[in-house]
Amino acid sequence: LPVPSGPEKPMYLVGEFNGSVAVFRFGERKPQQVLETPLSVLPEQDRRLLREGIPVMTEEELASVLEDYS
Repeated sequence: LPVPSGPEKPMYLVGEFNGSVAVFRFGERKPQQVLETPLSVLPEQDRRLLREGIPVMTEEELASVLEDYS
């Protein structure tokens, strides 16, 4: 695996917006996409992760994370 050079910033943050799973461009407060998945249907551990925000580095990783929550 290639070692990333320097501290790369994530492209996206998957988090929570108005009680649903949402995708934010890293550093922005307005979601780029809001999923229909309410946090209330997810396990507590997932809800905690989403409230903190899950950093995502690539489009492929984003697709994988979103698949987990849709």
